[in-house]
Amino acid sequence: MGELRAARLGQADLEMTMTDDNSLRETIAHAVDQIAKRSRKSARSRTTPLRRLGNLQLDTGKDKAVRERQVLREFVSRSGLSILPVSIRSKKPPFPDIVCRHRAEGLIAFELMEICAEDIARSVTHLRKKGGLVYIRSIDPSIRLARNKTRKKYQSRHPIELLCYTAGRTISPDSQIIENLNAVLETDHGPFRKVWLLADKGHLIWSNARSSD
Repeated sequence: MGELRAARLGQADLEMTMTDDNSLRETIAHAVDQIAKRSRKSARSRTTPLRRLGNLQLDTGKDKAVRERQVLREFVSRSGLSILPVSIRSKKPPFPDIVCRHRAEGLIAFELMEICAEDIARSVTHLRKKGGLVYIRSIDPSIRLARNKTRKKYQSRHPIELLCYTAGRTISPDSQIIENLNAVLETDHGPFRKVWLLADKGHLIWSNARSSD
């Protein structure tokens, strides 16, 4: 089981000894809870904190397209959107990641974005291969990742929506992710008409009303 030595909002120092993937997920989840508690005590957030999902249990050994379809199916289940699960199809660049059919709106394209801190991802890989002790110093990657997505060029005849999610490779609380994403989307939303975060349910965190009319 990992041991949390120190953590603070926006940047955290973690020192962990891990024996398996379950221990890693439990340690990161514990760190998230600690950061969320400290953030609520230190300042009043402009965004209401969300109850954490506990991260999607994804098999990272699977093909990227398989994982993305798994994420979207989970999103459909938790959001209640009227998307036909059997219509979910993976696409290759320059198309968005997935195209599916909404019962009322027709075809919709989704681009997926995992909130993944590179330093944590490297540590996960190291621990899976060798185990042992790792030291992690991490910051929230949401702004950098969102800017990369909004600046990317896509080819699609259908409306495009961005689905953000976490899968155990970040310690950022939902409230911080939402605040940072909104900071980017206020000035540049790229081709996206809506942006979602998959947490305890599918949360709509941004919408371009004009493109939805």
